[in-house]
Amino acid sequence: MPFVNVPTAEEYNRAAKSAFFAGWNELFHLIADFVRFFEDEKPNTPKWRSERARYYSHATAEIEKVCLLASQASELALKAKICEVSPFLLLLGSDVKFKATAPDVDFRDLRTLDAVDLVVTVNSVCTGKLTPQFADRFNELRTWRNKIMHQGTAAVALDPKDIARSMAEQYCELWPQGKFVKEWATYLSTTRSSFFHDHKWSTPHMELAEMFDVFFQTMETGHIAGLTTIKPRNTRRYLCHHCQYVGSIDHSGLDPSELMTCYLETPESLRCLVCDEVFCVNRNDCIEEDCKGNVISAAGDYAGLCHTCGNEQPS
Repeated sequence: MPFVNVPTAEEYNRAAKSAFFAGWNELFHLIADFVRFFEDEKPNTPKWRSERARYYSHATAEIEKVCLLASQASELALKAKICEVSPFLLLLGSDVKFKATAPDVDFRDLRTLDAVDLVVTVNSVCTGKLTPQFADRFNELRTWRNKIMHQGTAAVALDPKDIARSMAEQYCELWPQGKFVKEWATYLSTTRSSFFHDHKWSTPHMELAEMFDVFFQTMETGHIAGLTTIKPRNTRRYLCHHCQYVGSIDHSGLDPSELMTCYLETPESLRCLVCDEVFCVNRNDCIEEDCKGNVISAAGDYAGLCHTCGNEQPS
């Protein structure tokens, strides 16, 4: 009577990240839609903040869906950590009955640990311990989730900016070695809209570009540093010519400046947050009169292109 369909940590982690980025992407589309609609108005005025509050209230159902996904992501990620030790620890406290004459036991049919027991189990059996701050966020999300599931609403005004910060902290603790922006872009290639991507007129990069600046505007310095390794919030970002080309940004009607994904890793090299490639650069002033850039691609297919305006420099 062997067990079948025993889960692995990789499977739980894959499902956890799928849930996380489904919620994250929904959240930043929601935030970016308002910013884009009111882009001609001065932000953070009393009228602007009042209108945003009305918009968020109108979008309560979508915001609560993000909370459900964030909570699910945490639970699945914690089960992944336990599974790394042994998947059978997920059956602690369950009343599994065995019979010698019974067929194979399908693990998927068994009750696993309740969400309320996950944090203490991880801290008891896993090498890496969860911080009290994570436990507090996890319990807050679980409380909201239970209210939404059992009462139909969280019964509190949920601010998307606060949720984004909480999810950022959640990601940093659950996946400290993760490549956040790269994984976000990868997620965009798996959504239902990606079915229609022809990778010329529509690409995941185009969808990311709609939210990228809003991401940096919304998150605090510490969260940006945790998610991207960019430490000061106002660190200058640069064009990744590879992502601009692969993402067909020139076909999109978007200004290339909307997808500035590179940052200086050293004075002579850039790293891209999306493709994670490193590019050697020369520090020469761009010849374009209106460009203040001084970071020029030094090698490869894009040698001689300015990483600020994209224009080619004389050889």
